[in-house]
Amino acid sequence: MIDLWFSTPILRLENFMSEKENESVYEYSKCLKDLNKVSNVESWLSKTPSSYNEYDCRSANVLWPLHNKVDDCVNTFAEKLGAALKMKCNWSWFNYYGKNDYQESHIHPNNHFSAVYFVKSDEGSSPFILKNPKTNMNSFQLKEHNDLNFEYIKYQPTNNSLIIFESCIQHMVPKNTTEERITMSFNYSEEREWQK
Repeated sequence: MIDLWFSTPILRLENFMSEKENESVYEYSKCLKDLNKVSNVESWLSKTPSSYNEYDCRSANVLWPLHNKVDDCVNTFAEKLGAALKMKCNWSWFNYYGKNDYQESHIHPNNHFSAVYFVKSDEGSSPFILKNPKTNMNSFQLKEHNDLNFEYIKYQPTNNSLIIFESCIQHMVPKNTTEERITMSFNYSEEREWQK
């Protein structure tokens, strides 16, 4: 018997919002980008345009339906993993990938869960890559990759899909091959009594 004692749970949902709701998110993201309210943290090599640290999307009324649905999913996922406290969104932001834009491997420190909503990710756009958090100090040669030995998972997102993972898991986006790939990201941590 093989027990999956140290498995890495990831929540993945397709057709997360209605087409109309996704279109509203897309239009808002385009307006935000056109207003030049985008930046990128200077320590990034990638320089992919983002509203991170510039504009917190939690304040936009048009995005409340999305935030409410993501909140529910993150908290359901956290409950299944045994979390004692409710999770609260700390920040949400858009990422705008044009042709050849990418995001190097990173984690989201000081958070428990992160989520990515794929607003626009057409066929041929870059995958979302997650690294296996288990480190193998002395790797052995593999005959073939399977669910028990992978080092990276390449998730090929579609428009209107959501992925939720623990914030300590390294993730990245290789060079984009399409003209437009838009995501919205979220960070969550435990809601403490003093934060309410």
